[in-house]
Amino acid sequence: AANAGGGGGSAASPSGAAAAAAANGGGLGGAGVPAFKAAMAAALKEFFNSADVQEVAARLLELGQPGLHPLFVKQVVTLAMDRRDREREMASGLLSELHPRVISDDQMVSGFTRLLSAADDLVLDIPDAVHLLSLFLGRAVVDEVLPPSFLASCLPSLPDGSLGITVVQATGAMLSQRHAAERLQTCWHGGGLSLEDVRRQMRDALDEFTVAGSSSEVAAVLQDLSVPHFHHELVKAAVEQGFEYPDKAAQLAGLLRQLSERGVVSSTQMAQGLQRIKDSMADKTLDAPGAPAAFDKLLAQAAAEGWLPAEMAA
Repeated sequence: AANAGGGGGSAASPSGAAAAAAANGGGLGGAGVPAFKAAMAAALKEFFNSADVQEVAARLLELGQPGLHPLFVKQVVTLAMDRRDREREMASGLLSELHPRVISDDQMVSGFTRLLSAADDLVLDIPDAVHLLSLFLGRAVVDEVLPPSFLASCLPSLPDGSLGITVVQATGAMLSQRHAAERLQTCWHGGGLSLEDVRRQMRDALDEFTVAGSSSEVAAVLQDLSVPHFHHELVKAAVEQGFEYPDKAAQLAGLLRQLSERGVVSSTQMAQGLQRIKDSMADKTLDAPGAPAAFDKLLAQAAAEGWLPAEMAA
């Protein structure tokens, strides 16, 4: 998932100052867990307004407390559970974007284990907690934030008869259904938008851009959709449109550059979108014989302009 707000770079590449702070272990002045939770509560409140993943990533590194990252995972989901679907989608996307370069596999596993252990308490304040936790957990597995094996490996740490076990069982049942991944990826979308609705709005935004030339309008559409983990679909659609209409290719490449430079589409999402094009190039060539050469030109341009993700430079 990706950053749909302002701020340069991606969650995977926070500022040098933030990285230095993390390396030095600074940020909390020894105040510990209460200060960490207060700082991240403020950062998350701002995130739910701005959708700026980069700011959250930078703040986590500035605080320099990776051992407390599991608390942050629990905090993200707990806060989002008590909000609307828009914020729940943002929370799922945030965890996807921060993993694994800011929040490690072990930290994510520990955070979700804490959530499951707290299910009996959460349901007192959020009556629908079991259902919401099941969706967050299933979504995390589908987004590859958690391994599928987590559902089995976490059980020994949960008390018999606890609601945490109920959540795990419900999630397992959900994941075993047909089209489970598709349903879970759209479980929060726009309060009910289907995946095809999201794709259509992205395509419409690209069509409008090629006429009006306003990258700000495309950025606004992405922010309104609140699906930062799905921005790779817009990247893919923009490149494909350039294949179909070669006279628009340079304009669309310019859009991707602007969205990258402004932090609207993260490096992770840019790389995922470009990799999807690369992986399906054989099929693309059937309809657009010039696609391979056009794609190579795009990658060279992105490298020259400084927005080619490191994953694609290899």
